[in-house]
Amino acid sequence: EFPPLWKESPGQFSDYSVENGKYIINPWNYSERIGMYKILLAQTARYFEKFAPEDEQNILWGLPIHHGWQYHSGRLADPTLRTDCGHDSGDPLCISVDSWWADLNYYLSTIPFLAAIDSGLMGVSADNVILLPPSKDQTNFCYNVSSCHSSFPEAMKMWNKFYKCAMSPSSSFDDLLKYMWDAHVSSLEFARKNFQS
Repeated sequence: EFPPLWKESPGQFSDYSVENGKYIINPWNYSERIGMYKILLAQTARYFEKFAPEDEQNILWGLPIHHGWQYHSGRLADPTLRTDCGHDSGDPLCISVDSWWADLNYYLSTIPFLAAIDSGLMGVSADNVILLPPSKDQTNFCYNVSSCHSSFPEAMKMWNKFYKCAMSPSSSFDDLLKYMWDAHVSSLEFARKNFQS
């Protein structure tokens, strides 16, 4: 089963806004953030075909499925109720920067996505994609390949290693699981320190 709004969400870079030749993505909108996963899965599918047909063994599927659960269960909405962000009565697609779940997921969506661009997997140049900042706490996040490299070098390095492993014809499924787990842990390390619940 696909995450909520999967089919309606962006499935290619051209589905996003373009300004001065750069794709502008708002990761504080559920549809646009889930779209980043959709593109990532489409672009990595060929590397998992050797393990199973129909992209069934693409281990990246866990990321959008978990994010879809966060959305469906209301965990991305403003928990303070000071805004209508993420609430049905207001802007249901809004992802609140005040949501601990949303902030942690940021590192498991944008860093894997931007590292895939950086690894040459996505067919766009590293400086052609810009993510929009949230309304506050902007310094907790990164917004393009270069700012993610300077803010979260270890996480970017680990995701790059995972993609390099994925692109190697000799990689085993176990190799991929190990590299992805290392990248996953690295993404969350800074996030956990930064966002104590």
